[in-house]
Amino acid sequence: MNSEKLENPVPEEKTAATMALEEFSQRFVGHMLRHPDFEPLHEGRSLRKYAEDIALTYWEELHPEGLSPEECADSDMSYWGR
Repeated sequence: MNSEKLENPVPEEKTAATMALEEFSQRFVGHMLRHPDFEPLHEGRSLRKYAEDIALTYWEELHPEGLSPEECADSDMSYWGR
């Protein structure tokens, strides 16, 4: 018997294509908030409000591409010019 066989394999990483909006949004917002050096105020909105507002757009547009919430947040933050 193969003793190296995994009994409980690690589940595949969830992506926008495989998760509900609520989970995607929580992870997207959480990832942005872990980067306090990026603190944009878009039209007077705090980072949290901005992330909550934009998460839906990323989930809708990138849903078929299968990107993770963290990859989407990183993509958005890359345009902030810091």
